[in-house]
Amino acid sequence: MAYLLIISGINEKNKECYKITCFSFEIYFKETDKEYLIEAELPGIKKEEVNLNLDDGKLSISVNKTENVNEEKENYIHRERRYSSMSRSVYLADSTPENIKAKMDNGILTITVQKVEKPNNSHKIEIE
Repeated sequence: MAYLLIISGINEKNKECYKITCFSFEIYFKETDKEYLIEAELPGIKKEEVNLNLDDGKLSISVNKTENVNEEKENYIHRERRYSSMSRSVYLADSTPENIKAKMDNGILTITVQKVEKPNNSHKIEIE
């Protein structure tokens, strides 16, 4: 299976914004000092068809869509079944599973993941 991957980015001071595109769905990724903001374009997808999982810093977005068309008219019968599945994963190094928020609005899935504050591990060493 071949994939086309396009990554573009903007870095303004402490803000980073990336647009990641491939054959499945587009993801927009933004990082601030306190959180990650991920937007996924999922037109025609219902929130019940989306599964989100954060496991050891890996955020996975998967979609499973099933469509059944069954029309019977006077002169014809039309039956179709379609099943599609797609998934994307993003590694969020210093994420925490607490306070994750996800919202689906007009085909746009918005996910906010809080960052864990890194402890200050610097230590001044005195020379004897």
